[in-house]
Amino acid sequence: MKNHHIKHVQKLKTLCADVRPDDGIAPHVLKKQETRAVSNSNRLPARALQYHKAIRQCLDAAFGSICADPLLVDLVVRSVEPIGKGAKLLVVVETPRSNQEPPPVIEAALQRAAGLLRSVVAGEVQRKRTPHLSFRVVPTATDFSETE
Repeated sequence: MKNHHIKHVQKLKTLCADVRPDDGIAPHVLKKQETRAVSNSNRLPARALQYHKAIRQCLDAAFGSICADPLLVDLVVRSVEPIGKGAKLLVVVETPRSNQEPPPVIEAALQRAAGLLRSVVAGEVQRKRTPHLSFRVVPTATDFSETE
């Protein structure tokens, strides 16, 4: 068996300049291995995506109806992303164009309302533990079609 391997490597050396570890492996097998590695590293499970979507919708509704702070009424949730292993969530919030307050002021108002928002999430999403919420405020992206 070992003799066959040596002959195989010698034949490969005559056919190419340098022998690499992936030489001799069929291209479709290599592609399948690459797609598995990419899909396992970048993608969240479907249940986690569904969970984040439910939290996003819940917080979006809470900003408009439950929060009494005028700074929070018009906020729109852009995304909900896990921090670490999922015990904390980063909520990216978008401010409307009419809001003139700087992002740190809005983030402070969000931190004051974090307990209320977390209790709303706990009532809506059935989980053993409710995640802690962290907020990041971003301005609304400008639309170039309106400026022209």
